[in-house]
Amino acid sequence: MVVSTLLMLCWVTPQARPSWAPDMPPSRARVVPGPGPGQVAIHVAYAGIQWGDTMVRDGHFPVPRPIVPGFEASGHIIAVGDGVDPGRIGEPVAALTTAGAYAEVTVAPAVLALEIGALPLRTAAGLGWGAPHTT
Repeated sequence: MVVSTLLMLCWVTPQARPSWAPDMPPSRARVVPGPGPGQVAIHVAYAGIQWGDTMVRDGHFPVPRPIVPGFEASGHIIAVGDGVDPGRIGEPVAALTTAGAYAEVTVAPAVLALEIGALPLRTAAGLGWGAPHTT
């Protein structure tokens, strides 16, 4: 099953902003492309917060705005793009994204969506994707 569009949701009200980013403006719901070739769409259960997220928030990385932040997430694959085994739908994964991990649904390269087996999703979201950036 390949989805042509997915709804990405993030902070809709000021009250829903994370405490670590009170100055970050709220995002609005928007439609984004579904998974492209070699990608998976993930229903996000948990998102990790790492150094890169704070650098984006503070304007140190030039990224197009508005942006839904977040580079690492855990959840279940809900759709796959061309070239990805459709048997992965429903698989629990920890994933590295280029942005959007704080959304309800995010897209990631399939090779960076690692099957986590029985590891709890809460734990998998913080597997340490950002560790190379802190050394």
